[in-house]
Amino acid sequence: MKKIRYWYSSLPLSSKITLLMALLITLLAGSFSLFSISFFNQAYSHETEQIARQRLELFAENLDRDLLAINNQIIETSTMPLFVRTIQRALEVPSKDLETLVNFQQFFKRIADSSPLIHSVHVITKDDILYSPYEQTSRTLGNDLSHPSLSHLQKVTLLPGGQNPFAPSRKSVPIVVALNLLGTSSYLELTSNLAADVFLIILLDEQALLEKINSPGSAFFSYTNTLLFQGVPLLPEAPESDSAMIRFATPTQINGLELMMSIAKRSYKPLVAFMIIITIITALLVTGGGSVLISRISRHITSPFSAMTKMVKEMETGSYEFDIKPRYADETGTLIEGMNSMYHTIIQQMRQIKEEEQQKYRYLSQMLTEQINPHFIYNTLEIINMEVINGRQENASDMIATFAAFLRHTLNQGEDTTTLAQELEHCRKYLSIMNTRLGLQILIFDDIAPHLELFEIPKSILLPLVENAIRHGFETSSMQAQTVEHPSITITAKQKEDRYSIGVIDNGTKGIDIEQAYKALNEKSAQSGHIGLNNVLNRLKLYFDDVEAHVSSIPGYRNAITFTFSIDPDRGAPSGIAALAE
Repeated sequence: MKKIRYWYSSLPLSSKITLLMALLITLLAGSFSLFSISFFNQAYSHETEQIARQRLELFAENLDRDLLAINNQIIETSTMPLFVRTIQRALEVPSKDLETLVNFQQFFKRIADSSPLIHSVHVITKDDILYSPYEQTSRTLGNDLSHPSLSHLQKVTLLPGGQNPFAPSRKSVPIVVALNLLGTSSYLELTSNLAADVFLIILLDEQALLEKINSPGSAFFSYTNTLLFQGVPLLPEAPESDSAMIRFATPTQINGLELMMSIAKRSYKPLVAFMIIITIITALLVTGGGSVLISRISRHITSPFSAMTKMVKEMETGSYEFDIKPRYADETGTLIEGMNSMYHTIIQQMRQIKEEEQQKYRYLSQMLTEQINPHFIYNTLEIINMEVINGRQENASDMIATFAAFLRHTLNQGEDTTTLAQELEHCRKYLSIMNTRLGLQILIFDDIAPHLELFEIPKSILLPLVENAIRHGFETSSMQAQTVEHPSITITAKQKEDRYSIGVIDNGTKGIDIEQAYKALNEKSAQSGHIGLNNVLNRLKLYFDDVEAHVSSIPGYRNAITFTFSIDPDRGAPSGIAALAE
C-alpha cells in the first residue's frame, strides 16, 4: 500500500486527476452494466420469444399459400379428362411416344406456373418410364424413388433436398404425389401405396424455398428457418441442437410438414439495444453530475496552460514583449519561467546567427572577388608588355591609365557591391583594354531599364561574362579576330514583376557551346573553357534568391548568357537592393 501511495503521489497533477476520473467512471459504468444485463436479459427473453413465434406463423402462412396453390393445381389437373387419358395412354404404351410426351408438357407447365417455388414437374409410371420436360430417356422407378422416406409413403410426400438430376448446378426438394386409376374409369385418386400407377414428382427450387422462409433478420435477433417433414430436415444446414439455441416450430397445412426457427441466444439484439441506451443514459448522468466539479478543476489546472498557449502564439508572430509571471509555484510555474528563459536565449542566438551569416556572406564575396583579380591582372599585364615590346608607348600609356582605373574599381576594399551604372563603366574600361590587345573595334551597348541604373549588384559580376563574350565570340585559336561587320556586346538589365535579370549578349560568329556552358556553371574549374561562370553563379546566390542561368546561341546574331533572380530583403542583401524590393 505504501508503494502505491508513493507512486500515486509522484504522478503529475494532470495524471492524478485523469486517473481518479477514469476510475470513477469505470466503477459507475461497470455497476450499471451488470445491473442492465441481468434485468434486460430476463425482460426481453420473453419478448423475443413472442416476436419469434409471430414471425414463424407469418412465414408458415406465406409458405402455405404457395403449397396450397400447388396442391390445388395438382387436384385440378388430376380431374382433367385429357390428363387422365394421357395417364392411361402412358400406362398402355410400353415405351414413350411423342403424343403422350406433348400432352404431358402442357400439364407440366400448368403445374409449374402455379408457384415460383417450382423448378420442374415430372411423371414416372409404374413401368419405370420417365416423362420429363428435359429429356425423353426412360429411368427406373427404383433409381428415382429409392429414398428411405418412401417406406412411409403418404399421398403427398416431401423428400430431403439434394442435387437436381436435371440441373446439376442447382438443388431441389422433391414432392412425390402417388396416383392410381380407379379401375377403367376416367378418375385418379391419391394413394399411399408405393405400387401406385404413376408418381407425379414436383421439384421445388431449394434456393427459392430458402428465400421464402428466411426474410432479412429481425431488428431484435438473428434466426435460421428450416423445414421438417415427419421430423426429417428437408433443407441443408439445419442447426444442431444445443443449449445456446432456442427453437420454435409450427405446423403447416401439409400433413407432417413443420416450419422450425432457430435463434442463437447471443444474438438477442433487444438486449444489446437497451444496454446501449442504458450506457448512454449512465454516461449522461455521470457527465451531468460531475460537470460542475470537472469544470472548476479544469479551469484551475488549465488556466496556466492557456497563458502558455497565448505566450507561444505571440512568440511565433514576434509580438511577445513582456514576460508572463507564473501564478503558481507548481509544474506550470516552472514551465512558464523556463519558456521565458528559452525565448530570450533563442532571440539572442538568432541575432548572433544572423550577424555571423552576414559576415560569412561578406567573406565569401570578398574571396570570390579576389579569385577574379589575378586572372584579369595577368591578361592585362601581358597586353601592356606586348605593346611596350612592339614600341607602341602611347598605346601602352593609355592602357596603363585605363588599367589603373580598372584596378581602382576592382580592388576597392570595403565595398562588396556596385551599381549597374558603375559596373557598366567598369566593363567599358575592360573592353577598351581588350580592343587594344586584339586590334578590334568591339562596341559596347547597354539595355538597362532606367530605374535599375542604381540597382546594386556584386562588384565585378559582369566581367567574366564580357570576357567570355570576347573569347567565344570574336577570338580564334590563333587570337585573330573573326570577321564581323559590326562586332558588339550588349549588357542588359530588366525587371518583370518580382523577377530581375542581368546578362551579356554578343553577335560573335563563334557562338557558345551551350552544353559546355551549362557544364561550366556547375564546375568550379575552368576546364570547360567558359571563364568564371560558376564563380558568377555562386556570387549571385550569396545576395539573391532563386538564381537561374539561361544560355542561348545563334552565331553571328545573338549569343546570350543571362541570370534571373528574386530579392529577399531579410537575407542581408545590400540596402539598395532591399530598397528596390520594397
